Order: sequence, then C-alpha cells, then structure tokens
Amino acid sequence: IETSYLLDAIQTFNKSCVRCKYFISPRISNRLIQSICLIISRVFLINLIEGCLKYFINLLYYRTLLVIEATLMGKRISRRCMTLIIFLSITLALIGCGGGGGGGGGGGGSSADVNNTMTLSAEAKTPSEVSINWTEHDELIIGYDLVRNGKSVFDRLVKYGPEYNDRNLNSDTRYCYRVYAVSVLGVEGKSNKSCVTTDKPAKWNIETISNGWSPSLTLDASNNPHVGYRALKEKYSVFLARKNSDGWLYSAVDDDVGWYGDTDIQVDIYGADQISYSNLENNQLMHASNTTGVIVAESAATNAGSINALTVDNDGYIHMVYDAIVPYTLELVYVSNISGSWQSERVVGYSNSSLRDADILLDSGNVVHAAIASCSIECYVHYISNQDGIWRDKIISDDGNSGVSIAIDSMGVIHLVYTKIRSIEHAQYTGGSWKTELIDTFSWVGGQRVGLAIDNADHLHVAYQDQNQDLKYATNKNGKWEYHYLDTSGDVGSEPSIAISPIGKISIVYMDETNNTIKYAISP
Repeated sequence: IETSYLLDAIQTFNKSCVRCKYFISPRISNRLIQSICLIISRVFLINLIEGCLKYFINLLYYRTLLVIEATLMGKRISRRCMTLIIFLSITLALIGCGGGGGGGGGGGGSSADVNNTMTLSAEAKTPSEVSINWTEHDELIIGYDLVRNGKSVFDRLVKYGPEYNDRNLNSDTRYCYRVYAVSVLGVEGKSNKSCVTTDKPAKWNIETISNGWSPSLTLDASNNPHVGYRALKEKYSVFLARKNSDGWLYSAVDDDVGWYGDTDIQVDIYGADQISYSNLENNQLMHASNTTGVIVAESAATNAGSINALTVDNDGYIHMVYDAIVPYTLELVYVSNISGSWQSERVVGYSNSSLRDADILLDSGNVVHAAIASCSIECYVHYISNQDGIWRDKIISDDGNSGVSIAIDSMGVIHLVYTKIRSIEHAQYTGGSWKTELIDTFSWVGGQRVGLAIDNADHLHVAYQDQNQDLKYATNKNGKWEYHYLDTSGDVGSEPSIAISPIGKISIVYMDETNNTIKYAISP
C-alpha cells in the first residue's frame, strides 16, 4: 500500500482544511469547512479516537484513496461501491483535516501536547550545510515534518529519513531544528530541538572584477593578476582585466565571438598577455596578444569548438589544444606558431564523445603535456603527451565528471587534479606509474571545473566548487589535505582558475552565478 504515488495522494489530501471542499458540496463555505475540521480534530479526534482505532482509520484511509485513484484512472466501479467511497471519503477527510501535513509541526494545533518520541541531532558541516539525524518514529505514519527555525523545510511531508542534509544556508547563522512524525490523524510524535551555528568562511580578500563568465587567471612578474573572460557589452565579447596599484584596468580583446566557450591566458617572458578563446560565430580558435602594446586578435585554427587551453614556452611561442568540430567524434588538436605560422596536428580522437575540459603545459624540454576530460555515457580523464615524438594517451579515471587541471613541480613530476561526481582526486606520475589519492568528497554533486597550482616547495593548491555552490580551497602544504571555504555568498565557485606567487600568495578567479559576475579572491 505504501507506494510513492499513494503517499503523495495522502499528503495532498491531508494538506489543509481548505482542500476538504473537494469531497464536500461546493456550496459549503470554506469557513464552515474549517470549523467542522476544527471541531472534529479537537473534540472527537483527541478525546475519542485512541489506540487501535487510529491504525484502523489509517489503513482504511489508504485503501479508500487507492480505490479513488483507480476511479480517477477510468476503472469501472459500481454505484453502491461509489456511494460507499464518497461516504468514507467525507468521513475520513473530516477526521484527517485535524492532522495537517506540514507548516511547523503538522498544522493541527496540538503538536505542543505530543511527547518527545524521537531524538534529533544537528551538526554544521560547512558554512552553508547542516547535517540532521533523528531516530525513527515506531508507529504507523505518513511522513515527517522537518522544521527549521519554526518553519517547515519542505512544503510537503518527508517520506524518507531519518537523516537529511540541509544545504544552501547562510554562513555564521544559528539554525534550530525539530522533526514531527505525522499520521493521517495528525502529529503522533516529535523530537527534541537541536540548534547549531554554521561556520564562518576564511578571511580572504574578495572583490568583484566585472560582469561576465568563463574566467582565466595568470600573474605577471610583479604578481599582479591578469584575467581573461567573456562578457556581454552590446555584443558577446572577450575582455582582459589587469590589476595594479590603481585598481582594475579593462581592455576589449574581441567582440561578436559568441556567448560561450573557454578563455585561457598567460603572460610571456616579455610581459605581454597571450590569450586563447573560441569564436563560435565562425567556429575559429582565436589567439590575441598585446605584444606591440595594442591587442591584436587572429585566427589560429578553423572548425574549432568551445574548449581550448594555452601555454607559452620560454621563447615566447604559443602552444594550444582545442576540440575540432567533427560529427559524433571528439577530435583533440594541437596547434603552435613555433614555426612562424600556425600549424595544427591531430592528437587523438574518440567516437561518440565530447570534450568537456582541457589543460596544457610544457616541461623544461618543451615537451607537451595535456590533460582532458571527455564524456560519452561515462566521463574519462586522460593524460596526453608527445614525449617521444608520438602522441600517447593514458586514461587516469573512467568515472570522472568534466573538469581537469595539470601542473608540473620542480622535480618534473606531472600532477593532475580532476572532478568526479562526488569528489575531487589527485594523480601524479612517479616511479613510472600513476598514483591517485582522494582530495575531498561531497555529500552531493560538486562543481564541474577545478583549478591547480603548485608553489615553490612543491605543495599543491586546489580551487573548486563544492555541493553547496560554495568556493572551496584545499592544500597539502602541511603534509595532509586541509580545506577552507572562501566564498559562500550565493551560487559561487564555478569555473575556478588559480595562481600562486613566489612568496606563496594565492589568487583565485571564479564565477558568481547568482549575480553573473567574476570575482577575485586573494589570500591574506
């Protein structure tokens, strides 16, 4: 009997007294209906219906609703049976109205008289999430009403339990919880009240750069941030933002390039900005630079998709990877201007797949190392290199999400961090093999992208979005992974890009999707 659709029907049927009008003549006013409900719930229900009769009515209520649902689905029922159904429906509706279904402990007005039959505990897990657990009620009920600060968390009874993660809360805020067990007849039991205060985020300096999305970050020789991003300024355009002692300086890079697609940026040895981005208006991979003091944009490849990544070698030459547009196939292409003009080379291809993220770097010998996330039915994390002149592809994970970042330490060891549905993982190539470790886990689905930087002491620094759409930062600088929440003000932390200065100052740019802006966070 206790199927999902039947419980939904019971809850809707028993939600409030006003809905009783569907089982009583419409000529009776709502006020009269509420009065009848109140009289029956407070007099007959409380004083006469006890013990086994309670269970009898519950079960009879279930069976009656089952027959009603069958009728609504078009099945034939005799006139005598229909008369009985209507009579029982009116009777049970009036009885059930006293119990209510939500709204701060059943809505029946008698929850204060119910004994504590359950034990509830609440624990602050993050600045915006509280974990709640309670012991189950041992009698027949139709659900739980979870109440936060005097108001129901849901607009309907919770059929599952006895645990719940309350997400997207405010940081540094006190929350008090209580749960009520509700049957057809009303509130059957309640828990104790448990109060917690959510954590405070770390005290980093955070500011808004601009409206926009798809940010990328690098630092110049003075450790000032340079940010490439997309924004809508009459047309969908790419912009460059640079910060100095006077504040942020903004430059238009290219306009009318389509509303989505990656950007990537690096400052070369001469101090010039080198930017890659996709122009989806004409399916081109674009490169822009201000080497001459003026930003000049040019096409580096045609038939290009939205994913791209860029790095610059010690001679100032540009190296990029991107996804070529091929029907039903992922084509990863490498392009460089090391010969003096743009030359492309196919790297790998996967049928029935799409590229979700890419990153690229060069080692001290100018060997290309790339990491990509590709998805078909499953998502895969790949490490790709041309160390011996041949492109080789190694699958690091076959259950990834769609984000990956790559970095190299002072010993030449390659490091990857990548997202999974409910975790962040790290892989490094040492001793001729890949070793993986868990960085962090989520209680729900986390963000898609991730950023990685390595400091001068070869410690890892990772930026990502957690399950509550908060910006989170992890580091292993003290020998184990430590975690800090940096920004919890709305839907923040997606598309993070991270960089670290020689003195260990950490900078992160990321999206604030609540306000459609790009933010910049820097460690104290």
